[in-house]
Amino acid sequence: MFDKRKYRKEYNKIWYSKKENKIKKLRYQQQYFQKNRTRLMAITKEYIKRCPWVRIYSICKQRCCNPNNDAYHDYGGKGIKFLLTSSDIKVLWFRDKAYLMKRPCLSRFNHNKDYKISNVRFLPKAEHTRIDTIARFIKK
Repeated sequence: MFDKRKYRKEYNKIWYSKKENKIKKLRYQQQYFQKNRTRLMAITKEYIKRCPWVRIYSICKQRCCNPNNDAYHDYGGKGIKFLLTSSDIKVLWFRDKAYLMKRPCLSRFNHNKDYKISNVRFLPKAEHTRIDTIARFIKK
């Protein structure tokens, strides 16, 4: 006959052991990060120096896709989609020679359309700000 109590005990053991394993793994990851924080941060900084377009990709994607981002209501909240990949940003980086700019910024030709490879370009931050300001005054 099927023993419900025995089955329940076994099920609880398995469930708790899985939960404990997840907790142990999480604790290990936290401890590893705390011990190796400076080394990991140095690796991240070095990666961003070698691949600066990844930071720009991340920032733009967050603005369009993450409702918790402060700028989401200006981008994703208005229906603007982020349709680029990291490799697309890399192509744009070298196409527009963003590596020669002091502060490169990803700008859209048409501010009402999505982030597509045909609608974006890299501009210096000062020029991007000037164009953005003009576009806002035209809207009003």
